Amino acid sequence: MLILAALVGVGLVLHWLRGAFAKTVNRNVVLRGQHRRGQQLVSAPITVASEHELSALSARVLGHVDVPAKPRNAVYPTIYLAEQTPQTLTFICGTRLQTLFTARVDIQEDGEGSLLHFSVPSWTEADGIVAQLSQLEELKEKVVSAAA
Repeated sequence: MLILAALVGVGLVLHWLRGAFAKTVNRNVVLRGQHRRGQQLVSAPITVASEHELSALSARVLGHVDVPAKPRNAVYPTIYLAEQTPQTLTFICGTRLQTLFTARVDIQEDGEGSLLHFSVPSWTEADGIVAQLSQLEELKEKVVSAAA
């Protein structure tokens, strides 16, 4: 019985080491560019000045992004609008069972226009890479283009 427990323990350690090795290789060798882009996107909030008023800018962002108000299915991750207030839009990418990232758009009045702040307060990683990175980049581009 003791030998079986030792074999299971060794198997678990080897499984953990293989996962850690794969994550390190992806971050530093195979998918280094994606890792770098993902880390830049989630670590540095983006601020854009706009000539549009607060309510108009919020409507423009929703028009450019055009996502449903709830997840479409439980298998394939999609972006949906989780929360909407006059000054905040919260988008979630995920399924009904799992959230892969949360993106937040804060809009505040600034003189005759508005300031738009895009941030990613929470995200998950798959093998050391930000999950659904292409969807997050596309969302950011649509939000920033709405401010123009």
